[in-house]
Amino acid sequence: RSEQAGRHILVFVLDDEEAAGYFYHDLVQLSASDENILFFPSSFRRAVKYGQRDSANEILRTEVLGRISSPQASSSPLYLVTYPDAIVEKVTSKETLNEHLLHLQTGEAHNLTQLEQRLQDLGFRRRDYVYEPGEYAVRGSILDIYSYTYEQPFRIDFFGDDIESIEEVDSVSGQTISRYDSYKIYPANLFLTSQESQLQAIYQIENDLKEQEDYFMSIGKTLEAKRLHERVTYDVEMIRELGHCSGIENYSRYFDGRAA
Repeated sequence: RSEQAGRHILVFVLDDEEAAGYFYHDLVQLSASDENILFFPSSFRRAVKYGQRDSANEILRTEVLGRISSPQASSSPLYLVTYPDAIVEKVTSKETLNEHLLHLQTGEAHNLTQLEQRLQDLGFRRRDYVYEPGEYAVRGSILDIYSYTYEQPFRIDFFGDDIESIEEVDSVSGQTISRYDSYKIYPANLFLTSQESQLQAIYQIENDLKEQEDYFMSIGKTLEAKRLHERVTYDVEMIRELGHCSGIENYSRYFDGRAA
């Protein structure tokens, strides 16, 4: 059990995804409302080592993290159901998550070029059209964003630099589903760190890389040393430039200070 702003969060960790799914279903059936019952899945469709992410699960994870990191008006407890594969995945801290939250509201003025850069900093990829979470598209004065926070993309319509309207749209037809006055966008990459932590992590990664390269060279494994150098150097450049890289969870211990 944990507490957040005076609100209890009861966490149930089941043996695996299937057991957690059944338990979550039973809990919903026993409850008058499922509003305070949350399911926290793994981001991956199969084992983490295969790297096959599941967009629907990433949406669920983002929703849950948003719920438990935001101040709540109600004092009713939250029930969170999960399993080991889901909770061992590294996520950013509550403070860093809120620090990187992007909040848009109708009537606000935003420079579209700067807003694009902010989305890229949050891990979003530019596309001609948005088809899945983590993408955004710009067409004239219209900005489409497919966030992990919602099941459908949102369309931000500008008049000059002012946000004229915010709409949730169908990802296939483009038809308006709902209209909103504001829109919260959580990072497309949930593994975020402060600038100071990032610099410290890069320093340690490069130190460990040098040690491992020297070890491979000392035992005559020149090819392994070259491959390791190329892979890790590329990852470090991505982290330095974008704040993340593919498979950044492999470097999690450097960001949270754990020993090897």
